[in-house]
Amino acid sequence: MISKKIYTTQQHYKKVVEELTINQPTDKIEIRKKSHCIYFPNGVSIRIFAIQEGTKITVAKRPNRNNQHHFTDVTDFVEKRLGVKNLKFKNFGEIYSTVYDNKLLSKKQ
Repeated sequence: MISKKIYTTQQHYKKVVEELTINQPTDKIEIRKKSHCIYFPNGVSIRIFAIQEGTKITVAKRPNRNNQHHFTDVTDFVEKRLGVKNLKFKNFGEIYSTVYDNKLLSKKQ
């Protein structure tokens, strides 16, 4: 299962990147022209995209890892750094991988 939270903000993309990348113990930061991805050693990643209205931030955790508390820590970090009042939030909950869905389908038949 992948847990995912998506935020949007009207703050400028470069400001958001600066706020979220300062002093972070990251595994890797992937930098592109209009997006950044920050990978943490605990299996959680933050993707930052430039959009017309401002910035979109996606926080996700890898499946099959006992890291829900890390996921919560990172979402709290994002909300604290950027200010909850500045964020619009969409929670997609748990997203199942195709392999997992196929196993469920085969059990039902």
